[in-house]
Amino acid sequence: EEDQRFAVLYSESGDSLTGALVVNWPRALVNTRRAVATRTDRAEVAARLSGDGARSVTPAV
Repeated sequence: EEDQRFAVLYSESGDSLTGALVVNWPRALVNTRRAVATRTDRAEVAARLSGDGARSVTPAV
């Protein structure tokens, strides 16, 4: 169900995304894998996922 999907975004130093935990959300999984590979800014990824119907995206540092 859509209510049971979520993503947690990780960054070690700086703002680039270094990892993500994604549950029951295939589109977010693809987006975060690409973002980790290209070291995309974590806030940018969170904004994209929020625009994809997320109720909340949790950044973890």
